[in-house]
Amino acid sequence: MNSVRRITDRVAGAGDDVSLDWLNSPETDLIFDALQGDADEPQIMFVGGCVRNALLGVPVVDVDLATTHHPEDVAERLRAAQIKVVPTGIDHGTVTAVVNGKSFEITTLRRDVETNGRHAVVAFTDDWAEDAARRDFTINTLLMDEWGNVYDPLRSGIIDLEARRVVFVGDPATRIAEDYLRILRFFRFHAQYGAGAPDPSALAACRNAAPQIKTLSRERITQEFLKIIGAENAADTFRIMYDNEIMADLANPEFDDNALRALIGLQNRSQTRSVAARLYCICGGREEKIEIADEYLLLSKMLRRNFESLFEAVQAPMNIRERLYHYGREVGGQSILLLAAMRGAKISDDDLALIREWDIPKFPLAGSDLQKLGVEPGPHMGEILDQVETWWIEWEFRPDHGACVDRAKEMIK
Repeated sequence: MNSVRRITDRVAGAGDDVSLDWLNSPETDLIFDALQGDADEPQIMFVGGCVRNALLGVPVVDVDLATTHHPEDVAERLRAAQIKVVPTGIDHGTVTAVVNGKSFEITTLRRDVETNGRHAVVAFTDDWAEDAARRDFTINTLLMDEWGNVYDPLRSGIIDLEARRVVFVGDPATRIAEDYLRILRFFRFHAQYGAGAPDPSALAACRNAAPQIKTLSRERITQEFLKIIGAENAADTFRIMYDNEIMADLANPEFDDNALRALIGLQNRSQTRSVAARLYCICGGREEKIEIADEYLLLSKMLRRNFESLFEAVQAPMNIRERLYHYGREVGGQSILLLAAMRGAKISDDDLALIREWDIPKFPLAGSDLQKLGVEPGPHMGEILDQVETWWIEWEFRPDHGACVDRAKEMIK
């Protein structure tokens, strides 16, 4: 297998300041020393996302490795080198090496023996091209050795990467039938790396297999879907998904990709980011869509709470400060952006700065203050607190503790 490129060579889209610190870090050097040894041919290489991102000049987050060694041998070699081993998926060939607190997934080269749309039975191999042939997209088949030599086992990964084209390995329908999650992975990769129209054959295969998405676990669907709508290109990508009936029932029937695009732009301008707001925008503010979201997604408690709170916050007739005070920066601020995006309205830079930076005040009056004035705990105390708070808000949160106490005294008389 011949090297096709050095990682330091210019590649379409790569910047001059691409950081390669991860390539020869002390941690990866230890792992390579343990698994490469004195062999002439590569026994371990970087694979997938780290290679792809480095070539594109975008940050490398996770470093994944592939090896010709069987998982038990991998674990034995790592332990011999005093490297911590976690058998995270040893049945499928994956162990995790932990060095200096950093984790690295190391997977033995594999070939599929049996697939059923959700899980695969695999056998191990020492053939890099055979392993590449079972992967989902050509841009995920790229490999790199410890010296920065990049390998393209299928001879199409580099071309597709430079063209920003997401292409299945082999027949798209066959790849999808092996794991239906690849439908969502296709759109996620298009949102993150694609340019122009999606590959027609891939899109047709995704559309035909779309009903099978609901056979997947909500955890797997959620992981991919949130990455799709969290991408910079989320509006264009979800428009394609909607038009091809990929999770289309989750969206408002009059889904407006312009509103989602405007929301993402406002989030960028305000330096905020909210997946809950993007999901709300896709649902078109229709509360009945929460139940459909539950059919697909398993949202965290915080994300679910923010998503549901937006339905109330968007309807509230409040100004910017009032929204931020009543709903907090996450929900209140995003409700302002949502309203502007859905109405096609403009927001000034000053208002965006207010959303981002305003020090949200705390109501300075408490029940203990009223008790000192002789008010017993109960409904009457609650009414006084509410009235003083309303007055305090009307005065734009300016009255201090003393002024609020004086206001409460007037109500008690």
